[in-house]
Amino acid sequence: MPNASANRLMPPTAMQMKNQTNTQDFYVVIQSSFPGQSQELSLPLNSTGYIMYPDWTFLFFSDQGNTSYQIYLNGGKVGSGSFIFRTQFSMNVTTDFANVSIILQGSENSTVYNFYDIPILHTTLGKYYSVSNVELPVYTITQYLYFGVRTLVASLFSALGAFFIIHRTVVLKKKLEVYAK
Repeated sequence: MPNASANRLMPPTAMQMKNQTNTQDFYVVIQSSFPGQSQELSLPLNSTGYIMYPDWTFLFFSDQGNTSYQIYLNGGKVGSGSFIFRTQFSMNVTTDFANVSIILQGSENSTVYNFYDIPILHTTLGKYYSVSNVELPVYTITQYLYFGVRTLVASLFSALGAFFIIHRTVVLKKKLEVYAK
């Protein structure tokens, strides 16, 4: 009777799969940064609509020797070259939106990576998402007391003025009127 654990099928490892398929694998990482800031934004493979900063760094990886790359930004070729296993390419994106195509070509196959409608931030992410706060007035105790005293004095002068106006019109008017008996 065979042992059950010996008959169990195990998934092949990455090295075994590599030997079986004999294809060339590529990988692309696009990172961006804002000048003077340590925060980075990156794009997932073949993504669309992800926000990026203007300074871009392309990292290319190939599992086999000599590989060539071509980079197209908004339909125009901005870079090309060849590398062995790994390289990087940097550039500054000045437009508001970017469409990027990258072609990696090795001795056995080629792969195209497309990134569409990528908004480019020309400000930091913190400023982009910050809400413009309306600052409430902040007063010290001295300022509150000063405003209170001014209000009290203004009220007293208003009351005194009203008294004199009423006194003049009512009291003096009675003195000047002649009563007939």
